[in-house]
Amino acid sequence: MQLAKFKSRKKSITTIIDVVRPSIPTNTNNISPNHILVLGATGNLGTQVVCQALEASYYVTILVRNENRLQFKRHHLRNPNLVILVGSVLSRDDLNRAIRDQDAVINCLGSRMMPASEIKICSKSQRIINQSMMENKVRRLIVVGCAENQKASRLQKFLGWFTTKGKLFADKETQESIVKQDTEFIDWTIVRTGKLYDGELTNYRINEPFTMMKISRASVANFIIRELRTSLWLNKTPTISGFEKKSS
Repeated sequence: MQLAKFKSRKKSITTIIDVVRPSIPTNTNNISPNHILVLGATGNLGTQVVCQALEASYYVTILVRNENRLQFKRHHLRNPNLVILVGSVLSRDDLNRAIRDQDAVINCLGSRMMPASEIKICSKSQRIINQSMMENKVRRLIVVGCAENQKASRLQKFLGWFTTKGKLFADKETQESIVKQDTEFIDWTIVRTGKLYDGELTNYRINEPFTMMKISRASVANFIIRELRTSLWLNKTPTISGFEKKSS
């Protein structure tokens, strides 16, 4: 069941979606992507995306460095629609192997504070992902960005370069610019989020003026799977957030 309410607020539009299980859309439309590659599947958000995609009857491939870090339940691991490949997102050969014959790529990779060499993994890997997608003629891409970048002032961004957290945000911003560079060949959507937390699927808002609200990873995954099916936000950067304020 899905209820949508629209209201104007200055120049932005807020969409409030009432999400109730089992509301994850089943992929029954032959026009929408059927085979998808999910990157960052060992993370909490990537795990949610993979599980919801499998529940929606997608064929899911994941590329991971260490399959022992997977957090899936046993019935997901036994799902015949799940293919697990071991490799690196920084390897062109590994990405070509994973992207070949896919209909779409969902990138849930997050920057890491440690080791220091991986602070820029999102931007470094995105260049290779773009190249591999174009080589294999895969157009659809959904990337998880970071909403904090949207409201940061120039001074805050400059000062952020001197902190680890600032460098992580800067890398996500660089990643977004890399995605947009290949608009001619890639149909992208960049999903910006509020503060993420582990929790149930809940109501969430789209393009609400940024209010520093938390949102569950399950809700973000739900939006990603819906966007995969509907493509309502092609070449756009929707911001989604929940209704609970971030803890200080």
